[in-house]
Parts: sequence; C-alpha cells; structure tokens
Amino acid sequence: MAIYLSATIQITSTWVNTVLTRKIPVRFIYPGTEQSLNGTRYKNTVASQGVDLLTTKLWFDAF
Repeated sequence: MAIYLSATIQITSTWVNTVLTRKIPVRFIYPGTEQSLNGTRYKNTVASQGVDLLTTKLWFDAF
C-alpha cells in the first residue's frame, strides 16, 4: 500500500508541476468533439468565458 501511494503522489506531483504549472485545476476542458462538431458555439463560449484550460476560472469561481 505504501509503495502504491508513494508512486501515485510522485506521478501526480510531476503532472501538476509540468502540465498545470503548479496551479490547481478548477474546471474541465471541452472535449475535442465539442470543438469539431459545434465549432461556432464553442468559439463564442471560449471568447466570453476565457481560454479553454484546466486553470481558467469561470464566472462562479472568479474570486
């Protein structure tokens, strides 16, 4: 159990340090199918709420 937990923490901390640049994710990103099948509305939404990243805060989490 301790080995598994240790490996999980190491992988998670490496992922957070490189992918999220030490920020906590606050939302899900839109799936690729949303971007390709509903491109116009996707672009309008991203333009109004901000960049489609895991760390972009939305209206209810802006503070």
